[in-house]
This record gives sequence, structure tokens and C-alpha cells, in this order.
Amino acid sequence: MACQRTLRGPVRLTGVALHSGVDAAAEVLPAPPGTGVVFRVPGRGAQWVDIPASLAHAGESPRSTSLIQDGHRVDMVEHFLAALYGMGIDNAFVVVTGGEPPALDGSCQPLVDAISEVGVEESAAPRRELRLDRPVYVAAGSSHAMAVPGEGLRLSVGTDFRPPVGRSAVDLVLDPESFRSELAAARTPGFIDEWNALKGAGLALGASEDNVLVVLEDDFGVPPRWPDEVGRHKALDLVGDLALLGARLHACVITMMGGHALNRALVREIQGTVSLVE
Repeated sequence: MACQRTLRGPVRLTGVALHSGVDAAAEVLPAPPGTGVVFRVPGRGAQWVDIPASLAHAGESPRSTSLIQDGHRVDMVEHFLAALYGMGIDNAFVVVTGGEPPALDGSCQPLVDAISEVGVEESAAPRRELRLDRPVYVAAGSSHAMAVPGEGLRLSVGTDFRPPVGRSAVDLVLDPESFRSELAAARTPGFIDEWNALKGAGLALGASEDNVLVVLEDDFGVPPRWPDEVGRHKALDLVGDLALLGARLHACVITMMGGHALNRALVREIQGTVSLVE
């Protein structure tokens, strides 16, 4: 049976926060077996507040994943969760200042590179693994998601957006190598027709061509890294939201036009029909 893993040492990343636009920093620290992924945010005075990365602490924002504990919160955690899950990290503390982790380049590639550089340490403690007892399905309007029993984690993610994005289908078996090569560098898409509305709502204040794949009316504002980069980023977001299970999921997960709200609904359904193996 596979064993729990953490980082060999700390990594620190800084930059602008995507939504608030303030300076932000995140330090990812090794954690002992059984910790899971825990976000640590400033509390009152010199105290810090720990927020476990679990569905029980997840907020309800449709555009991102946030974690909340006793009035304290950290936003936009999905890319860091995806990087840790995708790279096989089971236990870590993520110390965040600035309200949300830095946006980096719009993807989680810089964090994946930092994890690869510092290395991974394996403990003797077995991993927590989840296996489905039966298929589950959720839907909201034209968005659909399902998970069926399987070995390992396979993702099939379909998207259908207006040009120039178009349709895409991303399918892969998730492991550190496939995550690193196929998903990690996929950036957050930013559609120009939503730009003013987001800014007016106090969101995307730190967004720029440096950290967003800008989608104009009939072209991209910056060159995409793949023709289906938007679909790949949707798959990256899905990995981050599945990390809220707090264990390694064995299943085939299929989504069509999914988003964070649908992903969380699927996680909620999965939690009701799994067998835990430790």
C-alpha cells in the first residue's frame, strides 16, 4: 500500500493576489502524517488560524474555492490544492498572507517546480484512499458531472465555449508526471466580456496578461500554451476541488462544462458513497 508523503523542506512563493490585487505570499511547509493539507492564515494579534482543506470548510463561491473557519477565510486555494494533490503530497501546511495565495502566472506550474526542486519525503504511514461503492451523478443546468468506480484516478473533462476557445475534451490518468506535463501550466482563462463586471464586483483586481489567459472577442490576448488550455485548466480546477476529499480517490470522474460549484456538489455526493481504506 502507498504511504503518505510530504515535502522535504519549505517552499515560498510571492506575487499579486488575483482577486484583491494586494501583495500575497504563501509558504508551503512539511507536515507530519495524518495532518492532511491545512491552510494557516493570520488571526488576532500574533495568532494564526488553521483551516483544514476539506469540504466542511469550503465556501460557496461559484468562481473559486475558498476555505472558512470561525470567520477567518482564505480564497483562491484551488491551484495550490491541485498542485499538492497532483504531485502526490498528502500532508502540508500552507501559510498564506494577503487573503489568498499569489496568482503566480495563472497556473500552478511555479509551485510544481518548487515542489520538484525541494523534493518529496515518504513516511511509513499508509495513505487514506477512497473507493466508490457505486456511481454518482450531479447536474446543474447544462453542466454535468459523474464519478464511477475505478482504480487510480482518471479525469475526462469536456468544455464548450464561444470562439476562440471552442470545444475541447481532456482525458488523462492522474499521477505526478501527467499532472506536471499535461495540467500544471494551464492558466486561468479571463473572458474580456466579463472583465468590467468582475472589476465592478471587486474581483479580478490583480488580473493581467501576466497571470490570466486573456480571451478577447475573436482571439486570445496572449498565446495559449495548448490549443485546449481552457479545458486543461478546468481539469486542473477539478483536481483542486477533489482534494477537498482529504484522501486519494480511486474513480473515473467525468465532467461537462463543470465549475467549482458543480465540483463541490460532486465531492459532496462522493463523500456519501465511499469506502475508506487506510
